[in-house]
Amino acid sequence: MHTSGANKGAFDPFSPEMPQMVAHAQAMLDQIHTQFIDAVKQGRGKRLKDDPDLFSGMFWTGEKSVELGLADDFGDANYVAREIIKQPDIVDYT
Repeated sequence: MHTSGANKGAFDPFSPEMPQMVAHAQAMLDQIHTQFIDAVKQGRGKRLKDDPDLFSGMFWTGEKSVELGLADDFGDANYVAREIIKQPDIVDYT
């Protein structure tokens, strides 16, 4: 493989994985995940429930998100526009 930099071809699906690049990517993912957790905890505060799966990468329904403290409520875009933002005129472009 010909590239313009030593790591330019990292994660090319047709080349073997390079352990140093895997470690680099994992370190970045770990840092981003920690930043995400800190931001959610700061934003949601005491509303968050103490659940070991909360930041495991699982995804939740709206109902479960409210139960875990990740959301305050759930609804569709029209509900948010009318009830939360108080937008009187809603244009449906479909």
